[in-house]
Amino acid sequence: MADSDADDNPCTTADTSAKGMARQWNRNIKREIRRIDRDVYSMTANEKKTIADMKALAAKKEMSSVKILAKEMVFLRKSRDRMLLTKTQLNSISNQLTQQVALMKLSNSFQQSADIMKSMNQIVNVAEVHDIVMKMGKEMENLGLIESIMGEAVDDALADIDTEEQTEAEIAKLLDELAIDNISLLPSTAVGIKGAKRVSEAQNRASLAREGIQ
Repeated sequence: MADSDADDNPCTTADTSAKGMARQWNRNIKREIRRIDRDVYSMTANEKKTIADMKALAAKKEMSSVKILAKEMVFLRKSRDRMLLTKTQLNSISNQLTQQVALMKLSNSFQQSADIMKSMNQIVNVAEVHDIVMKMGKEMENLGLIESIMGEAVDDALADIDTEEQTEAEIAKLLDELAIDNISLLPSTAVGIKGAKRVSEAQNRASLAREGIQ
């Protein structure tokens, strides 16, 4: 999902002053936010199509196919929620950078910001923005704006892993939300041909929405 903007690499900026770097970081952040908006739009469109497929399969009592798509939907929603949270954190970093620049008068230097470091730590493990966050983090560390973000961030990656029981609970909640009566549906022993096609198409859409667009 790489953009072709000339300022893709924050390390190539010509203005290495604190204010110049802050402006460069803000440009990079705005580009990432635009990319997130496109991804979220794609995920939302994919969700609507998958819901339609699930309801069509449920009407044919192809419950195995419905559950496969429900699991894809659970993961897709988690990805979208993570991207929206990332957007919020990026906006917070951008606002704090703008405030830092506004406070600079005679001195062209940053004050160390625990808030910016906290926001960076919260999103450094998001695959979609990992590279840009790591690059900005190293530059911010060099300029005294934050401390190292690597140590605190790595451990947080494990906190997002769901157990099978949690996933099943979320699938059941989703089926209830979509008014698919799980109990009244007869269990199917195999996925029908049409159901398999719908599942394959939905999984392909989900894969593109989660990775895509990269």
